[in-house]
Amino acid sequence: MERIAYGNLPWFDPHKHRDDDYIGLNGETSWILVTDHFSRMKHGDTRVLKASPIHWLRDFLEKHTPACSGKYVFMDQGGELCNNPEVRKLFTQFGYDIRPTGADASNQNAPVERGHLVVANAIWALLLGANLPIKFWPYAFHFWLRIDNSMASQDQLVSPNYITTGKKDNLSALRTFGCRVWVRPPGRRSAKLIPNFHKGIFLGFIPNTDKNIIWYDTETHVVKIAKHVRFDEGMNDLPPDLVPPNVVHLQHTQMENLFPPKQRKPQSISLPSTSTLSPTLW
Repeated sequence: MERIAYGNLPWFDPHKHRDDDYIGLNGETSWILVTDHFSRMKHGDTRVLKASPIHWLRDFLEKHTPACSGKYVFMDQGGELCNNPEVRKLFTQFGYDIRPTGADASNQNAPVERGHLVVANAIWALLLGANLPIKFWPYAFHFWLRIDNSMASQDQLVSPNYITTGKKDNLSALRTFGCRVWVRPPGRRSAKLIPNFHKGIFLGFIPNTDKNIIWYDTETHVVKIAKHVRFDEGMNDLPPDLVPPNVVHLQHTQMENLFPPKQRKPQSISLPSTSTLSPTLW
């Protein structure tokens, strides 16, 4: 069973509020989220326009449609999905029974609607923690989906990614979203004593690998892909009053690990036995 719905980014900005607070770096204004009810695996993409994503849905169904009977999909009654003849025809071709939800009844599509709320809160937390403007929300969206699919739910023994692929999750290469990254430029170094790096912002990994990162060049203001990098999660190039909340939390965690609080041993109080107590009359 698949559950599908559109999600709009809440109108918030860590720094300032404008009428275009929801617009991403490349003009994104919304996302689409598909949740597999069996594995809880979430698939999604960011969209420039909130139009029917026919091509994206077709590509998704070709890759992920299970070879079984009794498939069905929940959709809301919006014009982009359930009330679009092309979308209904597409799911029918892949053997899905379309089950529209009732008007103003988001609880009938709970796995996706709940997922929208979780994703929105996660994007907010990632941007606020890294002190990044709202234009980076599409990268926070994909970053969170990668984390969420690697964590088991309360009623799951393994993660959705393990259920789907059969491979164990490896997050050893994961770094803090929005941390400082120093990238070695391609080509030979011009001189030994001249700095040979570019400063940027870590925005995640490209799909299906953790070898190549996505980063934002703070000099050219362009999103790029690189392999030869060094991470600085402590943002040591910033003055103390400008470090983001993530760094403050990381510093507190490191201090607690280096200097753990002394464990107080419970003091034992020895009382005389009842045979030695002498009653006193007042």
